[in-house]
Amino acid sequence: GMPSVSVVVTRGNETLVERAWGLADVANGRKAEPSTFYQVGSLSKQFTATLLLKLVDRGKLSLSDTLGRFFKGLEPEFNAITVEQILNHTSGLKGDFRLPDRATTPITRDSLLALAARDTLAAMPGTKFTYSNTGYMFAGAIIEKLYRKSYAEALRDEIARPLGLKSLALCTTDKSGGAESYVRSEGAKPRLVESFHPTQMLGNGGVCVTASDLAKWNRVLHGGRVLSEAS
Repeated sequence: GMPSVSVVVTRGNETLVERAWGLADVANGRKAEPSTFYQVGSLSKQFTATLLLKLVDRGKLSLSDTLGRFFKGLEPEFNAITVEQILNHTSGLKGDFRLPDRATTPITRDSLLALAARDTLAAMPGTKFTYSNTGYMFAGAIIEKLYRKSYAEALRDEIARPLGLKSLALCTTDKSGGAESYVRSEGAKPRLVESFHPTQMLGNGGVCVTASDLAKWNRVLHGGRVLSEAS
């Protein structure tokens, strides 16, 4: 019932199926191809986690480091939140902080931090699981500080290029090679949806990739080619 789907099936290092069906862009009749890239939503978080754990492996970051080490002017209860709590969603930070009426507006990193810092905690840090896009935005901001480059550049230089994942990148507003995003309810036709502007998905979303590169990523990550066994 959806406009398009891309499927890759692998066994070991062998690709058994790599196909696409349907329309990547319904309005313009553009077909989906194996080379079509998709916004992968919260699957983006595994790349954020990997970029942080690469820093841990290099001794430049500790899982016990706190937000207070990296950001000034936070509320006291924010200061003690650790990197580990952010990564495993026990930070106590709320699920989201973004403003739906400004979803398509470009926002700077500092403005994102300021928006998030105005909020209160959903729970005391370390006490319960609370899925949090807010936490992963802070993770994205830490990545930019420690790598001294944008999240998009860190993703490219640390993961995409070394591993040969040619399609892996931060999404942009140019979707000429990618699938549009659709949503549908039972019995309803799929309708085009507008996601948050890429700048608003720092660390918690906004990654685009093909099905084949996502499959390759899964192989190399779990094959030990990306992080230490401990990480």
